[in-house]
Amino acid sequence: MKHPYLGIVVVCGACAALSACGSSKSPAAPAAPTSTGISVTFPAGGTIYIGATAQLQVTETLSDGTTRPATAAWSSDAPAIAAVSQTGIVTPVAAGEATISADANARRGTLRIRVYPNFNGTWVGAETMISCDDSGVFDNLCADPAFYTAGETFRHDSRHTQTDAAATTTVDLGGGMTASGAATVSIPGELQLPTTRVRPEDPDIKVDVENLRFRSDVPSRLTGNYGIRFSSPNIEGSVLIGLRLDNVARTSSTSATAAERYSLSNARGSFIQKVAMAKRASSAAIAEPSRK
Repeated sequence: MKHPYLGIVVVCGACAALSACGSSKSPAAPAAPTSTGISVTFPAGGTIYIGATAQLQVTETLSDGTTRPATAAWSSDAPAIAAVSQTGIVTPVAAGEATISADANARRGTLRIRVYPNFNGTWVGAETMISCDDSGVFDNLCADPAFYTAGETFRHDSRHTQTDAAATTTVDLGGGMTASGAATVSIPGELQLPTTRVRPEDPDIKVDVENLRFRSDVPSRLTGNYGIRFSSPNIEGSVLIGLRLDNVARTSSTSATAAERYSLSNARGSFIQKVAMAKRASSAAIAEPSRK
């Protein structure tokens, strides 16, 4: 005799087996995150100077919000300003601006950088008289060899503290005379100092540093020109001496020898003496009619 529930058990067992088979299927795996962007950064930060290198970094952002380093193809839109290797190392070549690009996974990241000359430090060398311009009562003073001799050379001594495009420049003229002020570095790499009064200031003779334009296209070498203008209150005219830097290099020395200082001080002093003589001559000419 068959058991009355046997058929039900078999049927239920088959159903259970089918149910178990259905539950063993795994859910579909989530889609892998995709690239949404590439960014280029300069992790070390700071100023990028000619003569140094800078390591850039490329990061890929994914659709799930995470980031990861990426292997990229690097390029520069201005290799004459800043070249870049395929490992992201930037080699500054000249002052200016460049866009560095990194291409990865059909996306591009860019970073705009600026390359600066490095003016920081103390610079010592020679400067040469290259021009003389006189006017007013000082007319023909440049023709006096005791006052101006083209090609005469003096010691150059200047100090600069730079952060990016901002700098503080001091030109030491010897004999305790200095001109110091806030300078700027242009995008093409020229250090520019506005007209700056030489200190200590004489009440009768005004001395100004003008048109200072320095460059450092080669690391540790300084080139350029500047002028020294002499004038006197209430006296018409002035004298402007033009000077060119020659063989000026960065040095660890902070001061010249006493002899060098004395020689340079005498040279600057002769300028002041000649201007003072012109002033006295002008005053005498003005006073002469009143004595007649």
